[in-house]
Amino acid sequence: MEKREEVMGESGLAGFSPLGVMYLSEAARWARFLAIVGFVIAGMIVIGGLAQGVSAGISFRFSFPFYFRAGTVGLPSLFVVILYLISSLLLYRFSSHARMAIALQNSYMMEAALKSIKSFFKFLGIVMIVLLCIYVVTFINRGAPDVIRAFPMV
Repeated sequence: MEKREEVMGESGLAGFSPLGVMYLSEAARWARFLAIVGFVIAGMIVIGGLAQGVSAGISFRFSFPFYFRAGTVGLPSLFVVILYLISSLLLYRFSSHARMAIALQNSYMMEAALKSIKSFFKFLGIVMIVLLCIYVVTFINRGAPDVIRAFPMV
């Protein structure tokens, strides 16, 4: 309650009430936390992917054909890392711009923050559409024949 009273002064950001600025500040802090966690997870995936690639390269050298090497094992990890880095970067930009906009009471910085969060949600939406398409194609190729065989027409 004390925090709310501190922020209830006059807001310098056009179109934002003092309470809205407080909510924005809290969202920026959480976005910064999530971005940092995303960067750490991306780093851990890189380290894990490298270790997996090296171990796969050693174990596959003697038992699998030459085209199945360590690089093909690490490619899915690289894809996931890229997704994590892009989303974390967009969240971090939102957080930084929003915090600067609140501190400087600058509407242009607020526009940059809103642009970053819009880009974050747009990116997440595109990733979700791609994943849903992959799920549908996978179901059609793998799941539908099994379902048809499970319930034969009499």
